Parts: sequence; C-alpha cells; structure tokens
Amino acid sequence: MEDVSKQFTTTYNVSIPWVDLTYTGGPLKTDVKTCIGGKNNDMIFIFGGWPLNGPFISQFDTSKQQWINITSVNREDISCTNFNNGLVAIFSGMSSSSTIPNDRLIFKYININMEFKQCSKCTSTRFGYCAITLPDEKIFYILVELALLIHLLCQ
Repeated sequence: MEDVSKQFTTTYNVSIPWVDLTYTGGPLKTDVKTCIGGKNNDMIFIFGGWPLNGPFISQFDTSKQQWINITSVNREDISCTNFNNGLVAIFSGMSSSSTIPNDRLIFKYININMEFKQCSKCTSTRFGYCAITLPDEKIFYILVELALLIHLLCQ
C-alpha cells in the first residue's frame, strides 16, 4: 500500500513509501467486493466472490495484519455499500444454486452481525451490479449487464 501523502517520484521506485502487505492468509477468490469499516475505519471487509465454498465475509484488521473469516452465505455477483452508522447493505446477488434471491443482507460491522431481510419494495432481483452510497445515504445501483443487454437488443 502506498502512502501518497508523502513526496515520491515515479521514476525512482525506491523513494515510494510502501507498507509491506505480504500475503497473510486472506481469501483466494475472484469477483469479491470490499467495504471499509470498524470504529476507526481500520477494517477491510471482503464480501462474496467465487468459488462459493469459502466464507462470504472475511475481515482484515489493518492494525494486527490479521484475517478473520466471519460467515458463509454462498453468494456471488453482489455489491456492497456502507453507511455512517456501521451498516453494510448487500442486495441480492446469485446463490450457489444459480438462483437470484430477492432479499437484502445487512451486515453490522461494529458487532459482526448479519441479518437477512426480505425486500418487498425492491423492483427486481439484481446480480453483477455496482452500488454506491450517496451523501444522503440513499443507494444508487448501476446495472451493467442490464444496460449491455438493452444495448445489444437495440442494435
């Protein structure tokens, strides 16, 4: 990890201030999503990914340089977005049985608690999307696959 608050040059790489992030046993997965959290934003949370047989949430404590596997849910193609009150919202995704559930997962990173909530007001199931928390804490979803599908159908 690079500390860009200090002066460095890009031509002389020895001058770049690096923090050693040697592999410390974290999850070896693809298609993961990340959010930061913890009381001091000193935790990195990795959600989802493939293969599905590993933990759904892994936590990296940056002060201890230590990984903790939290829970298994078996979802991929999700996105997460975090809020100021210690919550991370995860909507839908694809399960291990290739179904797309219409639910919402709420992860409370302060007390490491996961809740499943049915999403009765949600318009449709989603997977392979990007979620962004706006300043008013509303969630903005970007559905890349749907936009690509619409583009392909309109050609």
